[in-house]
Amino acid sequence: MLAEMKYLNTSHSLPVAASRSRLSTLSTPIDQATGSSDIQLARSNQYATLVTINVDTYPSRHAYGFRTMSDLCREGAQRGQSDLAQATSRHTQEAQQNIESVGKKGAAARAVAAYVNQFWASVNKSRRMVVQSIPDPTITVNPSRVEGEIDPGRYKYAIDTHAGIPSSTEFNKGYIEGYLKDEGYIRNWISIGGYDTSV
Repeated sequence: MLAEMKYLNTSHSLPVAASRSRLSTLSTPIDQATGSSDIQLARSNQYATLVTINVDTYPSRHAYGFRTMSDLCREGAQRGQSDLAQATSRHTQEAQQNIESVGKKGAAARAVAAYVNQFWASVNKSRRMVVQSIPDPTITVNPSRVEGEIDPGRYKYAIDTHAGIPSSTEFNKGYIEGYLKDEGYIRNWISIGGYDTSV
C-alpha cells in the first residue's frame, strides 16, 4: 500500500544578484629626481715648529786660543806680511846707518850696542802680556712658528631632474556592472512510493 502512495516533490531556487566593478586608474610614470654629493671635511693642516736655540761659542773659544785651521792660516799670513814689512824696513834702516857710520870713529861699538838694544827690545816685547775680556757666546733663539694652510674642505650637491625626458599618462576607465547569477524557479512533481531525492 505504501509502495503505491504518491508524494508531492517541490524544488525551487532564488535568483542571485551580483556585480563586478573596476576602479578608474591613472598612471603617470615619471623618472624621480636623483641627487649626488661630494663632501670633504675641513682640515687644519697646520702645525707648530719647535723652538730652536743656536749658541755660537766661536768668539769665546777664539779668545781662549781655540782656533780653527782657517784662523791659523789667516793669522799666519797676516803675521808673515807684517814681519816681512818690519824686517825689510829695519834692514833698510840698519844698512843706511852702517853706510853712513862705517868710516866714523866708534862705529863698531855703536853697531854692537844697536844690536844689543834690539835684542833686549825683542825680549822685553815677548814678555808683554795682553789682557782682554772674553766675549760672551752669541745666542740666537728662533721662536715656534705656525706653518701650513687651512683646508676649508668642499661640499658639492647636484640634483638631476631628468629634464627633457617626456612623461606618459595612461588612464583606465572604471566600470560597474550587475548581473543575475541564477534565475529563480519553483517546480512541483509527483513521485510514487517515496520522495524523489535525485534532484
